Amino acid sequence: MPSAVLIANSGARLTAETFAKARSELIERGVHLTMTHVVDNPRELCRCVRRSIENGSELIIVAGGDGTMTAAVGQLAKTKAVLGVLPLGTGNSFALSLGITELSVAIEAIVAGRVAAVDLGRVNGTYFANFATIGLSSTIARATPNRLKKIVARRRTFWRACGRRCGRVRSAARCAPGSTRSPFRRFRPLSPTGGTSATRR
Repeated sequence: MPSAVLIANSGARLTAETFAKARSELIERGVHLTMTHVVDNPRELCRCVRRSIENGSELIIVAGGDGTMTAAVGQLAKTKAVLGVLPLGTGNSFALSLGITELSVAIEAIVAGRVAAVDLGRVNGTYFANFATIGLSSTIARATPNRLKKIVARRRTFWRACGRRCGRVRSAARCAPGSTRSPFRRFRPLSPTGGTSATRR
């Protein structure tokens, strides 16, 4: 297990208790943290990531949400350093796209050394990972107070947990035995590899 630097965004949907728990579990599972930084803005986060790369850190663990990860990946582009993802934000879309559904899954992936290559896009010199927004949605995201994000995130976590418990019941109700109607529809994604996927209606 290589040494790692842990960087957390205090503006993300994380509490001191959750962050301390995640840090303790990483250490207990054998991750050697050489430094821990808690930053309060993207510019400072970028500086910490760059400094860690310059100092030879092979693993940089970042705790935060999608905005935090977007800031981090821009610094990690075209380097040999690996980004460890701790999903402690509001939406955590980037983490979900990697199959990281909760904090325990993220810690397990870091400890096991699982690495996935991620393609990055770039707009006006700025890198992004799984999505980019322009116009009204960007303005709303910037204007949304962190306190409101944390309230929404707590409710989202609750309903997501309820959804996991009720998923089988929903599927059974939507597609009764003997029904010819499928709860899925097929579509062909616009990707270089082609193939088909399935999504819910």
